[in-house]
Amino acid sequence: KALALVTAAVVLFGLTVQGAGLGIAAAALVLVAAPASRNFRLMPTLVLAAALATFCILVFIVGLGLPFPALGRWLRG
Repeated sequence: KALALVTAAVVLFGLTVQGAGLGIAAAALVLVAAPASRNFRLMPTLVLAAALATFCILVFIVGLGLPFPALGRWLRG
């Protein structure tokens, strides 16, 4: 089960990073992979997902200038 969840999280990230944006894809990665742990708890996972999404946007888009969308075309009006 754990291997399937982690693999699914990585595949989901790859499929959503362009459409939903880097922040949403990183948060989804954490939310899908976290239940693979025996110590899974929802609130710390939500905090980690938000922190990782913010960190990824700041480092990869703002800091390094990589051409990932922060907010993908699926979420833009």
